[in-house]
Amino acid sequence: MGFNLLTEPWLPAVRLDGARQEISLVQALRDAASYRRLVGSSPTMTAALHRLLLALAHRVYQPLDAARWAQLWQAKADGGLPGAELAAYQEKWLSRFDLFDPDMPFFQCPALDNTPGSTAKLVAGWATGSNRTLFDHTTSDQRPVLPPAQAARWLVTVQAYDTSGTKQPYRKERTAEGGLGNRFGCVLVEGGSLHETLLLNMQRYQPDDELPARTTGRDRPVWEADQPPEPEPDARTPLGWTDLLTWPSRRILLSTTTASGIPQVDGVVLTPSSGIPQVDGVVLTPSSGIPQVDGVVLTPSSGIPQVDGVVLTPGTRLEGDLLEWEAMAAYRRPWLRGGKQGEFRAVTLDELRGVWRHSQELLLSSDKRWWNSWRATRYAKGPLPAQEPDRRRPAALDHIAELVEDGYIPEDTVYTLRIFGQRLGDQGGDTYAWYEEAVPAPVALMRADSARIGRILGYAVSLANDLGEQLKLMERQYAADFHRQLSKEQEKKSSELEILYWPQLAQPFATFLRELGHALLNGTSETEPAERWGQAVSELADKTAWQWLQGAPRRDRSLLTASAHFDDFQLARHKLQRIFRGGLARYSAPPQEDT
Repeated sequence: MGFNLLTEPWLPAVRLDGARQEISLVQALRDAASYRRLVGSSPTMTAALHRLLLALAHRVYQPLDAARWAQLWQAKADGGLPGAELAAYQEKWLSRFDLFDPDMPFFQCPALDNTPGSTAKLVAGWATGSNRTLFDHTTSDQRPVLPPAQAARWLVTVQAYDTSGTKQPYRKERTAEGGLGNRFGCVLVEGGSLHETLLLNMQRYQPDDELPARTTGRDRPVWEADQPPEPEPDARTPLGWTDLLTWPSRRILLSTTTASGIPQVDGVVLTPSSGIPQVDGVVLTPSSGIPQVDGVVLTPSSGIPQVDGVVLTPGTRLEGDLLEWEAMAAYRRPWLRGGKQGEFRAVTLDELRGVWRHSQELLLSSDKRWWNSWRATRYAKGPLPAQEPDRRRPAALDHIAELVEDGYIPEDTVYTLRIFGQRLGDQGGDTYAWYEEAVPAPVALMRADSARIGRILGYAVSLANDLGEQLKLMERQYAADFHRQLSKEQEKKSSELEILYWPQLAQPFATFLRELGHALLNGTSETEPAERWGQAVSELADKTAWQWLQGAPRRDRSLLTASAHFDDFQLARHKLQRIFRGGLARYSAPPQEDT
């Protein structure tokens, strides 16, 4: 017996009423308007499952042009995406979605003949080999058995987010790069339902016309390949968008057991109480006529295979620059010393500093008119720049801006950007942290046609960054006065003040973004929301500094020294506020350079 992902429930979904449910791929498309979103057991799983579903949606409903997109968008009134195309696709490709097909198992390499290892290799967070974790104590001789639904979820996740380093070799090659998802923060535009989310993130997909860019007529997701992958690792460029969404960074083969005859919990028997039953030491008082738990029924398993091992070896390495292909990421060229810009880098998530700091790259147009010709930097004298580097936002936002023009989306809509990421350990062989953050995405900001908006956002982020640096400086200089030199490892770690300061900024910045979008939409002052943000971040920095000053008992010289550094911080804080207000005043009215 197999387990077909098109028809069997395995995707973890949240319904509109908040209830959780596992659904099949067909349900996820056909009834998409009934679900809020997919939510995996880790942010990386959530991102990987959405990307898989997007790949399927592109293939089912192609060619996807503007008219076709509008038809699919309006189909939410019927509960989900049209069923005719879905049924035709299911009939053609059904066998390719069988997790245990002997010839073409889903997302796997059946030619692997290595001895299967523990399923802990598949599940992030389980200890295996040198991949030590704090809370899990799985050992190499243990072989946890996974239900097929759980194994399928982790199979998809590992292909996108596996760690780098030494892997079980197929023959010789042992090392592998981490999955592509480790290189960027995956940006998902979230609508009011899974139906809206899918459509908002779908690109114009016409492979025969090479849309989206660099997609060829040979593009296909991994399950549509003519043959399963060879077990030897390789390297190539993507065939197109759905090939990238289902990139096979690993060669994987699941091993199974039917667990025939092993009892499984199948139900319970309720009988009227007679006396006082004991259940694990808990006393249940008799209650006439009210059923009490009196036992359980154990039945043999139904024969559905369970995953009891996995072979995981290096897979396909991406040739070329991810910038040329990945459309669910934001990119920026950071400022360097001397007013120069570095190479494009994908926006990633940070352990402490929120991804809202990259709102320019996430939200604003990538048009060259946004480029800031004022080349002053924090290393030069004078005011700080508005941080307007070259950038490229996720492709979905360009699409949304066009849809507003066509009247499909109201301009006052505010979506949510959900950004998912994973940070690997220093050697890349283990997972340091998972991240999921949300940033408000007013459509008015996506369509902003004034360079002032980018510079106002730049000044807003600069103020938060510079106040954070001053807090860190206050703490470090105080320690230096008492000859407390920090080691390199300590320098890398977040300071006490950073931990107190940065997490408090996400909510006020979200309010600032919404108010800025509202001002754009209604033609009111764009600097007033920025001034309120400036006041909020300054007060938070001041509160944090006070907490530091009063947080530890000090006396004599230590108290005087701490007070002196606190006073220095206050002077710096007021100076940064003046710079911020001056920058806002500079762009408070449409300047000549905007034309």
